[in-house]
Amino acid sequence: MPFDETDPFSPPPIVDPSIHKASLELGIAGFQYQDLYEPARLRDLHQVFFAELRDRNPDLVNRFERYATEGAEATSEIAVSNLLVEMAPFVGKFVAKVFQVEDFRNGQIEIAHRDKTIFDFKREFLTRRSLKKYKDLESVLKFAGANSLAAFGSWTESLEIAEPAPADPELHFARTAIRISKLEKEPDVLLLESLRDGLRGELKERLFGDDVELAGKLGSMLEAYAAWIYLDPKERAHTKSWASYHLPHAMDYDHLVEVIRPESLLPEKFAGPESEFRRRDGFALTDSRMSPRFVQSETDYCVFCHERARDSCSKGFVDKEGGFKKNPLGIPLEGCPLDEKISEMH
Repeated sequence: MPFDETDPFSPPPIVDPSIHKASLELGIAGFQYQDLYEPARLRDLHQVFFAELRDRNPDLVNRFERYATEGAEATSEIAVSNLLVEMAPFVGKFVAKVFQVEDFRNGQIEIAHRDKTIFDFKREFLTRRSLKKYKDLESVLKFAGANSLAAFGSWTESLEIAEPAPADPELHFARTAIRISKLEKEPDVLLLESLRDGLRGELKERLFGDDVELAGKLGSMLEAYAAWIYLDPKERAHTKSWASYHLPHAMDYDHLVEVIRPESLLPEKFAGPESEFRRRDGFALTDSRMSPRFVQSETDYCVFCHERARDSCSKGFVDKEGGFKKNPLGIPLEGCPLDEKISEMH
């Protein structure tokens, strides 16, 4: 399937191996692809980058050169992290110019901004509000029956109260949910009047009220509906492909791998759950890899912790005695052995 940068589910592009690297012109005048393998030419390219950056941000160049000369030991870890994060956008833009992929980079930035709404919904509404309130399906159905929830879902699908996304139901729902949740804090009289006029049947009886009441009832119903389509197995099938509904689970260290023992008389015989089977077709990979949106979702889940020197993924989980904490299997949580700047990369 060809790559489509507008499609969040499209696989990443495949580089054409037929390109003759020796004659590939770079986006910087006077440089060709083979120069990337020559230390002296890399130094020249490095100088071009800093010359351009010095015209735009001389203070940043001076601070980075001081860091490069004196080393990380001469400043605090947080200052180094902040410097790398501040430098990164300029490096990214320059690399895109070198390989003449500025338009592709700009398209990816637009997609990232677009999908931020999905991750905001996932973090601020679904996780911290909806699923915090409703821990199980029974509690959801006590608030509203399945028919009422289904009717509400169909109603939200038809709403056009946010930027439309007709070919992307996840994005449409996230935008709609964010817009409804904002009405609770900032009532929009005209929008609420329009929503009130669009209510029919049971939804009208359940949600009807003045502006403040309607906004509150909409928010409460949205909480229940968002939880319902996650907690109900039948509804969950419809959101399985949604990155916003791909949530972390508690790890059971006594059962790291789920197994099924199909024959009681042969307990040593086991298999994985059939729902997780991935059939092999010829020599093709059984793992199709994550879509760009799912990758971005994992990135969004990461928090900015280097600003507080608490980047445990990189440095490990330190206990009160200065050693490393251990997981239930007794393995020390020492962080990244390569000293990767994980939080900074996010």
